[in-house]
Amino acid sequence: MVEHQLPKLRVVGSSPIVRLMKELDPRLLDLLTGLAAERYKYVDVREPDEYARKPPRYPVTHVPLGELRSRLPRLFDRDAPIVLYGTTDDETEVAEVALQELGYVRVNAFRGGFETLARVGLV
Repeated sequence: MVEHQLPKLRVVGSSPIVRLMKELDPRLLDLLTGLAAERYKYVDVREPDEYARKPPRYPVTHVPLGELRSRLPRLFDRDAPIVLYGTTDDETEVAEVALQELGYVRVNAFRGGFETLARVGLV
């Protein structure tokens, strides 16, 4: 399914399409990001102090990595399309494995972390 391709968006930062959208009307990127946010469940696994220092621009679910196993099952069904991101790829990979072990089947780990997502305007 298309949803499993989302992590490949990490190359979008240099995409001519994104640059063109920003030049024509920055609201286009906001619109597309908003539509994606309605379809996917973005989960920020950064620690609370990191989250407070650099909060995302769009609504996401913040569940620190240490609380992921206990809290996420109460928030999302196991077939929900989830996009995970943290500060580092290692942190995100640990979160991805944890959710897969819990039976989540549509988990996407965004490589590049919060900084990459923020740079391309996705959070």
